[in-house]
Amino acid sequence: MKTRPRSVAVLPSAGQPSKGFTLIEMVVTLLVLSIVIILTLTLFDTNTRLAGVQTSVSDMQQNLRAAQHMVVRDLRASGRGALTMPSLPFAPFDTFDPPATAAMWVINNVPANTTIDPGGNYPVVEGTDILIVRGALSTPVWMILDDPSNYDWNQGAGTGWANVANTAISGLNIPQSIEPLNSAIDDNRADTLLFVSAKGDVFSRLATLDPGTSVQLADSVRLGFNFSPGVTWGNQMRPLAYVSLIEEYRYYVADHRAVAGDAGSSWHPRLMRARTTPSLSPPDPANNTSTPYAGDDSNWALEVADNIADLQIALGMDANNDGAITDSQGPGDEWMYNAPADTAPAGGWGSRLFYIRVTTLALAERPDRKYEAPDFLSLEDHDYTLAVTDNLNGTNRRQYRRRFTQTQVDLRNLF
Repeated sequence: MKTRPRSVAVLPSAGQPSKGFTLIEMVVTLLVLSIVIILTLTLFDTNTRLAGVQTSVSDMQQNLRAAQHMVVRDLRASGRGALTMPSLPFAPFDTFDPPATAAMWVINNVPANTTIDPGGNYPVVEGTDILIVRGALSTPVWMILDDPSNYDWNQGAGTGWANVANTAISGLNIPQSIEPLNSAIDDNRADTLLFVSAKGDVFSRLATLDPGTSVQLADSVRLGFNFSPGVTWGNQMRPLAYVSLIEEYRYYVADHRAVAGDAGSSWHPRLMRARTTPSLSPPDPANNTSTPYAGDDSNWALEVADNIADLQIALGMDANNDGAITDSQGPGDEWMYNAPADTAPAGGWGSRLFYIRVTTLALAERPDRKYEAPDFLSLEDHDYTLAVTDNLNGTNRRQYRRRFTQTQVDLRNLF
């Protein structure tokens, strides 16, 4: 019978080293592993912060695009329907009530405690501009058939009427939708109408739609309207050629705070658009007499874009009629409101407005604790300070990234 040999464990001799890690090897391994972990976490933290910065900057630029697009779009359409520019140099240009037929208006560098509404409920950021635009911005301009039986008015009573058919130009039957007029009558809205004479755009008058005396027919609408008896219509308005619904918007930077009325709470400025009712009365330089459209107070604050800290408007005029508009970004050039302490060029501002430059300034939504913005001294004629309470240069405000953009607008409807 065969037997298997038993295995015998051989113990290392006293002079032979044992297998495994020494203490020094363990310490070195842990040190290297710790360095790798720290570098990985640092890289992850850096990437996370950069991603947050990129998202914040992307949101800021999107706010800029949204703000600039809407302001420029309405500004390019201002005056449509045959509104005009007031005579230069626009004095007094900074009042809240522009002339009745003005297509646009600027309230420059508003003082502290300014509100867009007469009731004082919607504050505007100090030093920013308010831009007022008017015109047939979203509705057609309707033709009135050249027939004395299609319109009439009573100067003494300040009332009148005009027929608008769903086709224009007798014999050609070009369609024109009268749905917006019917909608205004159905909603009992006293919208503002602009009538233009066939004798030229310089002969135009504002009136208020009277839904109560208006008559809707299958293929036309008879507009009843009221106007100020103190404004003479006369023979220069005969024959009537066009009528349009005039809209008025006021762009401003709203002074939003985390705690309403607390100037020390966090600041969240926004570009807003107030829709107001165009006034038929002469301007009141001393008071803000504007009213919200359709009597709805929510029209004082229609949000356009978040985190817009400034809106600045500059006006370009060819004062010396040489075909060029100089811009030295200082006093005496041909741009109004483009530099602190701006002054008129020699010989005055001239008689025609050619361009409007719109500048909007945006801030990041969140601060970057590892970033400090440089001093921000001015934007057009808005002069900033280095005070610790300044909205841009204050102690904590430098941690917010900022961008601004400019667009120069050619006023296609104003001549």
